Amino acid sequence: MKEVDRALTHLDRAILKDPRSPDAIYNKGRILFYEKKYAESIRMLEKLVKLEPARDDVRYFLELVNQMKA
Repeated sequence: MKEVDRALTHLDRAILKDPRSPDAIYNKGRILFYEKKYAESIRMLEKLVKLEPARDDVRYFLELVNQMKA
């Protein structure tokens, strides 16, 4: 199992335990982005924007992912 896969498994467990965990959601979104899984990354980041609308860093990163997907 690749290290990225282990990290995603760990983050999935963290999100199952606490579906509103901003750190787990953000980190999963970033990993998915770096793995070029843009649609999945966007879903994670959009979820986080709904949970924490004041997070400009997340909005910025979400815009970047949307640009890369296009």
